[in-house]
Amino acid sequence: MGTKTHVWLLALGAPAGPQAAAAWLSALWSDPDAIPHRLPWLRSLLAWLVARVRAPALAQRCASLDAETLRWAEIEQQARDLGRMLGPHYAVRPVLRYAGPDAAQAAKDTRPGERVILLPLEPHVSGPTTISPIRGALRALDGTRTEVARVSGYPDAPLYVEALAETLREALVGLPEPAYEVLFCARGLPSAGGPYPAQVRATLDALLARVPLARPHHLAFTRAPGLLAGPGPTVDEVVKERGRAGLRCLVLVPLGFTSDHVETRVELDQELAALARSAGIAHIRRAPTVAVRPTFLRALQAQVHQAEDEAGWDIPWREALQTVGRK
Repeated sequence: MGTKTHVWLLALGAPAGPQAAAAWLSALWSDPDAIPHRLPWLRSLLAWLVARVRAPALAQRCASLDAETLRWAEIEQQARDLGRMLGPHYAVRPVLRYAGPDAAQAAKDTRPGERVILLPLEPHVSGPTTISPIRGALRALDGTRTEVARVSGYPDAPLYVEALAETLREALVGLPEPAYEVLFCARGLPSAGGPYPAQVRATLDALLARVPLARPHHLAFTRAPGLLAGPGPTVDEVVKERGRAGLRCLVLVPLGFTSDHVETRVELDQELAALARSAGIAHIRRAPTVAVRPTFLRALQAQVHQAEDEAGWDIPWREALQTVGRK
């Protein structure tokens, strides 16, 4: 069987530039799959209010980013590298929910009888980062006569956790002071409901089992992109408190971020680092995201094959590759 399998790397996406900030916020807050609301009639008003209040700050952050980061260069590289790992029977592409290459265009490029695997780049299940991108992709594929499999989350998948462990080990090498602490920074989302906070903590538990820390560590969340509070505590609150306690050296570890954009390059590297220095924390080091790290790409590859197995798909070329490997 020569059926092509399309792998869609699903992500929330981010504004392509300062001019897109308001539209991006409005799209996020208008989406009932991303942010369920008890009073649906308030949704459009809330989306308008969020865009009006928050867009200037988001636009300013986007203005400080380089062109490659703004165009999601790392996600594009993830797609290329994963495609090479999977082989010629697969076509891998980014599919972003609110900005950039979308599910409608990706669906047009599929043919009847082909297969699609929906693979969120965010390992933790939440409305904006996994549920809405998956539902949007399913709507785009409706009527295309393609077979669809999906990955719903992989917070403690061994290869993903090992990729995080590699970034943590690297960040701990050669610190200027022995009395450091580690702040694990997870994505702040508009709602603390659902499995998201528990899955973030499951990732952290699995990570600390691989890299036990002799120094204190903390888990906190970035600011949610809107007017409603997300899970707590926030990274700002923890940094201020540790500064008051006299901490001099802090290591930031992105947890759940699988590529760099506004929240890592600006909120962590610029804004949180400035806040830490003003709080008296002299040394700040940020661990890299897992991005195009080979271990993380192998984690994505494992999720693809697991989705195929769970869907009961016949994969003759995989058996052929295993046969070659045994010779």
